[in-house]
Amino acid sequence: RPLMLHGHERAVTKIKYNREGDLLFTASKSSWLNVWYSANGERLGTYGKPATDNEPGYGHSGTIWCLDVDWMSQFVITGAGDNFMKLWDLETGKTLSSVATKSAVRSLGFSFCRNLAFYSTDKAMNNPSEIFVIDTRDRDSLGKSTAFQTELHSNEILWFFFTREISDTMPRYFFFLPEGNQPVMKFDNFYDKVTAGLWGSLDEFIVSGHESGALTQWCMKTGKQIDKSDSDHTDSIRDMQASVDGTMFVTSSKDCYSKLFDTDSLECMKSFKTDRPVNSAALSPNFEHVVLGGGQEAIEVTTTSARQGKFEARFFHVIFEEEFARVKGHFGPINSVAYHPDGKSYSSGAEDGYVRIQTFDDSYYKFKFDF
Repeated sequence: RPLMLHGHERAVTKIKYNREGDLLFTASKSSWLNVWYSANGERLGTYGKPATDNEPGYGHSGTIWCLDVDWMSQFVITGAGDNFMKLWDLETGKTLSSVATKSAVRSLGFSFCRNLAFYSTDKAMNNPSEIFVIDTRDRDSLGKSTAFQTELHSNEILWFFFTREISDTMPRYFFFLPEGNQPVMKFDNFYDKVTAGLWGSLDEFIVSGHESGALTQWCMKTGKQIDKSDSDHTDSIRDMQASVDGTMFVTSSKDCYSKLFDTDSLECMKSFKTDRPVNSAALSPNFEHVVLGGGQEAIEVTTTSARQGKFEARFFHVIFEEEFARVKGHFGPINSVAYHPDGKSYSSGAEDGYVRIQTFDDSYYKFKFDF
């Protein structure tokens, strides 16, 4: 039997294990973040608290769309629809920094060294979709608009700020020096709303997924676009998750496909076709397996049964691109899936507000694909 975790009143939007796998973090549309012991499903704590009639709340005041944990399990970052990105102390649950944005934060992630973190914002209210990279060590400057720092030389620090003139049809990038506000470089390559993202090899670049289905690499040294793939997906990319060694990543798209890409070249290596939109996918750290979660659109859920909605988690063989197993249980579209770092279980969070931790039985390890 799976562990059923019910700590959210509304739909679960994102789940994430820490590096050791002993903690599972779950975010939802309920505006707070929960952390659980993955071994027994006991809730360890909550980040954020909604306001009541007697006392004010703290934390986010809108849907939490994304979260990440640093590799030392000391900090947590969250992005929400209340136009804030927050940095939390994992152990105490205190808010260390809050970064105000012009629109909802859609995706984010710590770099491997955890000194840097990126976050992307939505295209809304005449504000363009933007990507920012911040230095998490400089807490005092996190709330400022100059939010991108990269080391060009051993003693030269350049601040990066992505913005756009409203009269233009294409976004423009500007680099700002700490002493002044005059742009020293600008680019016209940013064209599409960012819906997902992750860090590339050795934190040298960022890969962003877009509403149009395109994938783009952004160089951390120059700020320029390195590569772009706009022909593999035909609809919005919902999620991107890297393999355990970071050399590959798997995408999830509204076009009913999940695809495996090489991180450095953006070459599409494998494709997994389903008959429903794919909201999330994760690669096994031990086997050539990938688990896909999705289902029909949440707005249409009440018109069909759970079976017709196709809310199962589906397992595919990475090499042969063929499905070999399904796991039922949710009564709504699966919004996020994650493999445990030891590969012995996986978790899924869905529109029904539940998180399911499913431990694999012996038949999973004995299964051999016929070829």
